[in-house]
Amino acid sequence: MSARETFVHSFYNNQAQLRHQVHWFRGRTSLFTDQIPRRNASLLLTAVKIQDEGRYMCRTSTSEGNKRAFVDLKVEAPVSDIRIHQDGNRITCSSEGIYPQPELTWSTEPPSNTALQNRTTVHQTEEKLYNITSCLTDHDPNLTYYCTVKTQTNQKTGLVKPEISHKVGKFSVVVIGVPVAGVIMVVVITTIILTIKGCTANSTKTPNKPEIHGNSLKPVDCLDELDSAVNAENNLDTVTSVTRLLSPGLS
Repeated sequence: MSARETFVHSFYNNQAQLRHQVHWFRGRTSLFTDQIPRRNASLLLTAVKIQDEGRYMCRTSTSEGNKRAFVDLKVEAPVSDIRIHQDGNRITCSSEGIYPQPELTWSTEPPSNTALQNRTTVHQTEEKLYNITSCLTDHDPNLTYYCTVKTQTNQKTGLVKPEISHKVGKFSVVVIGVPVAGVIMVVVITTIILTIKGCTANSTKTPNKPEIHGNSLKPVDCLDELDSAVNAENNLDTVTSVTRLLSPGLS
C-alpha cells in the first residue's frame, strides 16, 4: 500500500483482517461472505459521510492471479426543503443540509424591471454540508416572488404571493418542488459494479438526503470475469482488499 492509499477493508483466510484499517472506517465496512465463493467481493459501507467521497481501489488475489479495479465514489445531499417567509418589508428564503454547494436565485411573476436587492450567505457545517440563506428587501406587494435553490442534479422552489383580501400587501407562502427532468440523482452514492476488465457505475435515486449516521453505501461489486468457473473450495484462499486513494483536499 502506498503513502497515498487509505486502508478500508481486507479479507483473507476466510475472515476479515482489519488490523490496519484506518479509524474513520472502523465498524462501517463488511463483505457478503456467503457471496465470495461466487466470485462476488462486494463491499458494504454504512453510515456514509461526505468525507467518504473519493477514488477506491479493489484488489483480488486467487489461484488464477491478481486483479484490481477502481471506482470514483460520489456523495450528494440534495435540496429537500425550502423555508420562505415574509416579515414586514423583508422576504427570507433558506435551505439546509445540502451537498455539494448549492445556488440560490430570486425571480418574480410578472417579471420585474428593477434589480432584486438581496443578500445571500452560505455556511458549511462540520459534516461538510451546506446551509444557504437569502434575504430580499424592498419588494413590490403586487408581485409573486420565487426563491429557487438548486444543485447540478436537483432543485426546489418556494414562493411568496399576494392574496386578494381586505388588507393590501397581505402575502401567502407556498413551497413547491421542481425536479430536474431526466436526471437520476445520487443521494449517498450509488450501486457501483466493478469488473476486472473495467468499472461502471449505476445510479439509483433516493428521495431523502443522506443522514450522517444511518444510510448505507450500496454493494461495490468486484467480480472476476474469467471464462473458467472456480468452485467454493478454490475460493477459500481468496484475498480481497479495498483501499481509498487520497486526493488533494480529502482528509
